[in-house]
Amino acid sequence: MNKSFFLPLTILAVFLALTSCQQAEEKGQLTLGLDLVEEDMLKAASSNNGLTTALITIMREDGSLVYDKEPLELIRFGDALMTRSLKLPVGGFMLTEFMLTDSSGEVLWATPREGSKLAGLVNNPLPQFFHINPNEATSVNIQVIRVGQYPPEDFGYAQFNIDFVERFCLKVHYTQRCPDDERDSILGPDGTVMPYYQARLKVFVYDRLVLDEPMLPGENKYALPAPAGHYLLVATGCMGNTIFKQDFGMEELGMFRCDPDFTPLFIPGIEDPDIVITPEGIYEPKIKQGLFGQIMPPLDNFMDSTMND
Repeated sequence: MNKSFFLPLTILAVFLALTSCQQAEEKGQLTLGLDLVEEDMLKAASSNNGLTTALITIMREDGSLVYDKEPLELIRFGDALMTRSLKLPVGGFMLTEFMLTDSSGEVLWATPREGSKLAGLVNNPLPQFFHINPNEATSVNIQVIRVGQYPPEDFGYAQFNIDFVERFCLKVHYTQRCPDDERDSILGPDGTVMPYYQARLKVFVYDRLVLDEPMLPGENKYALPAPAGHYLLVATGCMGNTIFKQDFGMEELGMFRCDPDFTPLFIPGIEDPDIVITPEGIYEPKIKQGLFGQIMPPLDNFMDSTMND
């Protein structure tokens, strides 16, 4: 190959590689948190166990659409609520819609838009402008209002059009009762304290989190969106570990609906739990010595061991 031709190709390859790396780095992260003037409103929003998802719409400054009602999982820090982070390219953007939904997709809280009937109730109605810097986290605080009986028009939205409208009731029977006292914590292999957690059930529909609620001992009932072709159920137990994970189709999961003629989906706790909750509500202590109490060794072995002593 001609060396004079090879050198420009090498320089071009290095330039393209550097340009590619530079472009890959030109991203930042966006996190949205609740910022409420009234403390009572903040407590009402953050303590609502039904809130699972924030739906956001983001546009570039030139008006081009980037995300349209993108679902972001909500994360709780004490009484505070924030969304999981979202990667965005460097540049200027505006948040044009912000709604909080429950596990079935019903909008419970929303941020009004500029010029709407409810815009005066918040300090910063939508749209809100923000800028993403490379390799940095940008945090934007959002004020929300409980939807209640307000129609979407009062918020400046054409409609609260969420994917899931129909629902069905799922019946789950959880067999473990988790200790609710921090003093019941145990020590791990390395000596660190391993606290007990509240057992929880999460349900995903095509990677969208539609349910994240506690599992109590005995029977639980959950409202799920329907119809949907694919459900992933993930349950965590008293130690915070995954104790159940399974995919279901709509027809398959419907075998555990809340109708009296159908049995619940059984989700066991940890292996060999000290207390088992049956459908009849009976607590069954575990007998560690055996079914009939203390098990004695065979007489021959017992005699041999005493004679050898």
